[in-house]
Amino acid sequence: MRYLERPRGKGYSLRIKTPEVLVGTENPWTGKPFGKTLKLGLDTTKYAEAVRTRDVRIGQLWQLEAEAKKAKGQKSIGGIIDLSPENAKAWRELRAVEGDEHDLILTEQLDRATEAGYAKEAQQFADVVLKGKLPLAEALEQYLDDRLEGNPLGLDPLKRSTMNDVRSSVKHLAAYLGDGATLADVTAQSAFKFQTEYLPLTAKVSPTTVDKHTTHLRGLWAWAITDRRVLRGKGGSAVANPRVREAQGISRKKTNRAKKAQKRDAFTA
Repeated sequence: MRYLERPRGKGYSLRIKTPEVLVGTENPWTGKPFGKTLKLGLDTTKYAEAVRTRDVRIGQLWQLEAEAKKAKGQKSIGGIIDLSPENAKAWRELRAVEGDEHDLILTEQLDRATEAGYAKEAQQFADVVLKGKLPLAEALEQYLDDRLEGNPLGLDPLKRSTMNDVRSSVKHLAAYLGDGATLADVTAQSAFKFQTEYLPLTAKVSPTTVDKHTTHLRGLWAWAITDRRVLRGKGGSAVANPRVREAQGISRKKTNRAKKAQKRDAFTA
């Protein structure tokens, strides 16, 4: 449970490392200075509510960080915007709240970064903020949260060992795609080369392990396409899972499915 804690007999709480720029400044939730670690009670014993509240609080925290950096002049270094994934996430969440009000400023800063030789990083930053592409690392954490016991979607939970295997699969994929990769960067062709060239020849894993990594990544993409719909085409259209012919969602336990009404005919046994 990423950033979530639940002491026995108590409700969920958020525990996360405080962004460095906020340490020592006033914590708006407690009125006291931020320490190196932020811990907030979420006032609930229900997992689904805890996840929703956690996401809201983390979004607010990144927004506070972005505002603090802007106030201290740290958002750009040497006239170039901070192109880190963390800053991209902060900008995306700020844009979700305030709309496209700051898009012109952001575009100008990305143009300066491109001129300074950071074209690839600037494009990845723009993809995350302006086009809503979900970074691979962020998608992984959301996916694993949705495969925990008692998840709000009713998806079959994963064992802890399987979660570690999924992390290993995504780690291989990130090494293949490069820094800043998003879900949308994976195509059917790149998935095929990853499976037939990178894993057996570069990573030098066995055929059995190749199949295992492929299965784990197929599940991640099925979740992104069908269950959460965070990976969509132009105009919000569905996209094909690059690892299967027909995308399907994550399996659900039969107890979670509504039972079909039995048909009864009169005068029959």
